[in-house]
Amino acid sequence: PADTEGRESDLTVCEVLQEKYPEVIVERNIRTPMDAKAIIATMDVLVAARMHATVAGLSTLTATIPVAYSSKFEGLFDNVGYDYIIDARESATGKAIEQTLDWIHDREKLKESTKQAMDKVHEKHEYFRVELLKLFENCDSMKGIR
Repeated sequence: PADTEGRESDLTVCEVLQEKYPEVIVERNIRTPMDAKAIIATMDVLVAARMHATVAGLSTLTATIPVAYSSKFEGLFDNVGYDYIIDARESATGKAIEQTLDWIHDREKLKESTKQAMDKVHEKHEYFRVELLKLFENCDSMKGIR
């Protein structure tokens, strides 16, 4: 759905859910991605279908359950060894809800897996940084050869 200015927004559906489930908290004061990330960092568990939200969950070490609606999720989370993904394209709704609730009840294990995934992200980042430096050093040493 779009907001009143035509931008993509989930606020409308969140408000409908809040009407049906009054205990749902709808945050209306998110102005920047950092505002959203700060809120995510306060959560016990994040269940989200938005890629950037799930990345924010992992990067803040918030127990995160991505709900994948495209193969992008699999590639990203598989690459860091994170197995707690609900595949909305293949899972029946009841099974997806049951699995999500099971993971929420075992959120300490979920949080530990989040930390392990971020450790892998940091390892990959460091490897990339070192290899990139080698590449730049090699380019500098080849300047006089051309």
